[in-house]
Amino acid sequence: MGSEGKKSEAPAIRVSAIGTDALKTVRIVRNSEIIHAVDRRARVEFEYVDRSGEEGPVYYYLDLVQEDGEKAISSPVWLD
Repeated sequence: MGSEGKKSEAPAIRVSAIGTDALKTVRIVRNSEIIHAVDRRARVEFEYVDRSGEEGPVYYYLDLVQEDGEKAISSPVWLD
């Protein structure tokens, strides 16, 4: 989290999340746009490959919301 890197091909994003309550939704956000979401799980583990081919620098972060309304947002990962 909170790192920088070079983008040479479609980035693979690995997600593993457990909340203090059931997770209502886990979203991957790229450049302020939700590109993938997983809903209603107790524990989330998945890999998402961003095949959008978007040019230029991009950033990704996770936005999580629990059933009890609590929320968490990860630090961004920047790719150039």
